[in-house]
Amino acid sequence: SCSGGGGGGEEGESGEGSPSTSPSPPPPSATPSASPSPPTVAVSHSILHMGGGHAPAEWSTDAPGLYGWSYYIRAFNLLREQPTSELGWGQWTKPGGHSESIIEVCGLHPGGFVCDPCEACRSEGSCSDPVTGELAPVSSGCQDPTLEDPTLANCGNPTDYSKTEQCAFWECGTDTKGGVRGSIEGGMGYWMYTLETPNVKWMLPGATNANYEIFAGTFLGDRPQLCSVLGGAVRVSNRLLVPNDFVTFAGGDPDGFLGYMLTKTPLGKRSANDTANYWTIVIDAANFAGPVMYTAAWFWDSRINWHPKSISWSDPRVNIGYIAQGFEGSIGAFTAQQGGSQYWRTTRWAVPRDRFGPSSSPNTSTLFTGHSQFNTDWAADALEPILSGAGLASERSHAVVQQRSATAGAKPECKTPPTGEGGMSVWHDGGTSEVLWKGFGIGSAFDQAQSEAAHCASALSLNPSHEALSCDEQRCEAAAFLQGGLSDSDPPVVIPAEAVPSEVKTGFDAATFEPTKRNDGSYLGPPAATEEACFDLPASPTMYCTVTTSKAWIGWGGDKFFDQPGLYM
Repeated sequence: SCSGGGGGGEEGESGEGSPSTSPSPPPPSATPSASPSPPTVAVSHSILHMGGGHAPAEWSTDAPGLYGWSYYIRAFNLLREQPTSELGWGQWTKPGGHSESIIEVCGLHPGGFVCDPCEACRSEGSCSDPVTGELAPVSSGCQDPTLEDPTLANCGNPTDYSKTEQCAFWECGTDTKGGVRGSIEGGMGYWMYTLETPNVKWMLPGATNANYEIFAGTFLGDRPQLCSVLGGAVRVSNRLLVPNDFVTFAGGDPDGFLGYMLTKTPLGKRSANDTANYWTIVIDAANFAGPVMYTAAWFWDSRINWHPKSISWSDPRVNIGYIAQGFEGSIGAFTAQQGGSQYWRTTRWAVPRDRFGPSSSPNTSTLFTGHSQFNTDWAADALEPILSGAGLASERSHAVVQQRSATAGAKPECKTPPTGEGGMSVWHDGGTSEVLWKGFGIGSAFDQAQSEAAHCASALSLNPSHEALSCDEQRCEAAAFLQGGLSDSDPPVVIPAEAVPSEVKTGFDAATFEPTKRNDGSYLGPPAATEEACFDLPASPTMYCTVTTSKAWIGWGGDKFFDQPGLYM
């Protein structure tokens, strides 16, 4: 981008353990299906924000930071019909724990703050003046952006770092110089650039840097990929397939917990003296347990290291300095007005009932539990004997790795949710004020003693007798009809279907939630023109074959794509 300001700002914060193998899109328009009696009120499509639970752990990330952390996250189909907006519950982790003295140059590439606007637009014969915003012919010249903001001086010299290092714009002008940038995200949910179904997916490797960017970029299957600049997602398991559409769960309607660990390991070491960080994702599921993927050091370096003194998250002096968990996003809704009130019909949603142990209750629903933090470089000590082949034979076993992981993990401090929070709610930002609905019969089930015993838990309370909650043995579904938000005299309330005016209800019944089709599959087929260079020729003409345990044969070859840094896809 040629624009300055916060365009390269903070990262996006987003978010049954049986894997079977950046910005939210605008809401789609919904076309009511054909009906013999057209509705007499205007029904429009909207979205409502949703949140639930609380972040149950307080992490100790003081210097030198953490070497890893882990927890268990619940996998279940929250949405019971077609999703139309991004929604997820999960986690994000950022670098830290380092001494600020190691940061000598800006953590962001100053060359991205400003460029010659005329040169950038020369191919079109005109460009937008960075001061006035008006189109100007190239021949008339454009204003120097530094006239608008003098701190942009020295920021536009991408080929001369001795000048660029003097850039004082935005983060580059602060004492911390922007720090060390990066984020590794993930969690359960629904994303419009994947296949759009009510079946929950686990986002295994969401990663961001100065800009929101999912590493191994073919996860963004809704556009052509510049394969020459992809990289980062290195698969390390030969037993678990990580597809472009994220990881799904066996059974169709799962309900269980997936163990997630992000930890520094030596799995990506390229030589005996390679000390770079290889942040590795490890999972614990019913049919698989072990490391799945790590982030190549190249990913961080290629996006940050614009100067010989640049520091990226691959630097061994930088560990984990920030961990957050959340439940955020939006659900689709239809809305209509009648009689001075606003009415809403949301996407159907439900939460599962706990039933996993003697301390759980069918009237609670646990979202996050079992948190641990790692204050030492435990994985290096546990894995080096296996990877190097050195050391005692008794040290080179999975059992030893599991034992050292259990010993090294420490319980973080457990947090109490703020008063009145920790339940499920939806809200709308339209108009002059926020409209909030909480009356679903789903609150916070926080109990300090139980949370401590569970290594910090975020649990919802369920009231099966509440009129807005319909429960069976497995789950409780919330009421889909809401009223309120048109004016101060139209307060937000959750209502039963029979309380919706008949004309409005007819309109809601005739409308259907439709997929956004942001990802229509166009870029999941043969390579686009920008991708062909990476798939043009095979790296080897050899065809490899193997037979599975079910006696099925699989054949594969080595594409040129694998020659790129890392083992992307």
